[in-house]
Amino acid sequence: MPKGKVSAVIRVEVSTDVKFKPTFIREEVADFAISMEETLVKNDHKGGWKECELRYLEDRLLQEVNEVYDAIRQGKSAAEIRSECVDVANFAMMIADNASVAEKGQVKHDDSNPTQ
Repeated sequence: MPKGKVSAVIRVEVSTDVKFKPTFIREEVADFAISMEETLVKNDHKGGWKECELRYLEDRLLQEVNEVYDAIRQGKSAAEIRSECVDVANFAMMIADNASVAEKGQVKHDDSNPTQ
């Protein structure tokens, strides 16, 4: 994807049992989501998160939160801070995704190391 400003209005359909029914997504949210996907694609060679234990993802999320904290305290650029925030968001998404699958009985919740 070329570098530069990305503007997007994304129309979505949601099920009728959801109260919030957006007809658009804010530009800032869409831009951030695109950055999340770009980062995920860059890391596809690592094999994804579907087989990762929740405990491992939790540990990685906390590491990334600390990296955001450090980037802010060290006066890093907005781009560097944003990059760390994207990492936080991606790990939070991975946890939410795996927790949803686990709730359906398809993923273990133990503390063992991931297979990656």
